[in-house]
Amino acid sequence: MSRIEQTMANGLRAGCPRDQLRNFLSAGVVLQPRQLAASAAARLCDQPDGPTAIGYGGARGGGKSHWLLAQMGADDCQRVPGLKCLLLRKVGKANLEQFEDLRRRLFGRLKHEFSAYRGVLSFKNGSRIIAGHFQSEKDIDAYLGLEYDIIGVGMKSKIKRSNVATATTRRAGDRDPGSVGG
Repeated sequence: MSRIEQTMANGLRAGCPRDQLRNFLSAGVVLQPRQLAASAAARLCDQPDGPTAIGYGGARGGGKSHWLLAQMGADDCQRVPGLKCLLLRKVGKANLEQFEDLRRRLFGRLKHEFSAYRGVLSFKNGSRIIAGHFQSEKDIDAYLGLEYDIIGVGMKSKIKRSNVATATTRRAGDRDPGSVGG
């Protein structure tokens, strides 16, 4: 069985819809079975009575950031034109460097532009991912007055539960593919 066939089989077994798997494969993104299960859960957020958030935890180096950016960029942003995503992580410089490294690995086959200065990754359909960061709890306030369709929170354990709840209530309602956190 080829790697593509294995990925398709793993994805279908995890509950991923075929169009989601096609999005990943056309972008050249191959996810591990646990990541595919998280992507299937992310798609459940699209359902009217589905979850409004999902969690993806684990040890350092377990592929959480890789999965989160792949889900946002290779699936969500490709299927919903004009989607506005926030990827919020602790520690700004490391976040932007990691974002840049992951972007290069994940989106080589997807037409996009990246402004490192602004921390904005834009796709040809108008969807974008904004790399946000915080050093302390008060830095999160800068994001609270804005609306996002998807909010991905890395290192969620470093943020007070009340701030995560406040940030995720600022999602725009009419195109809402959900919120993810890790």
